[in-house]
This record gives sequence, C-alpha cells and structure tokens, in this order.
Amino acid sequence: MKSSRAVIALLAFIMLVAGLALIALYLILDLDGFLKGMCQGAAFMLIVLSVYFGVLCVRRHGLTSTQTDDWLPSRDRTDQQ
Repeated sequence: MKSSRAVIALLAFIMLVAGLALIALYLILDLDGFLKGMCQGAAFMLIVLSVYFGVLCVRRHGLTSTQTDDWLPSRDRTDQQ
C-alpha cells in the first residue's frame, strides 16, 4: 500500500512539473494563437490533476487499515449515564 502512495505522489509531482514547463514554454517562445491555447489548456489540466492526485495521496495517507470511520464527539463523552 505504501508503494501505491509513493507512485501517486510521484505522478502528482511529475504532472505539476510538466504543467509548469508548458507555461514556461509558451511564455519563453511567445506562442500565439492555437499553440498558445493548447499549451495553456494542457498546463491547466496537468496542474489541476496534480492537485487532485496530491490530495488523494494525502487523504489516503491519513487513513490506516483500522481507522475506517470518522471521529464522533459522542463516543468521547466522559459523562455517560
């Protein structure tokens, strides 16, 4: 299970770097028209997907195999009758 988290984190990092590289590419080359729109769209999608996979990795990392349900304040009451 830890290896899948590492793969997801690596995938998120690679997509973030690729998205930032596409932004830098169209800024440095001063692209215009269709190519500029294509680079902007692909960069935006890669960055959004990297954030999604990053959040997925963090949320999966917080849950253990024994902890499947959320915390309920009623279970921590000390003044039970």
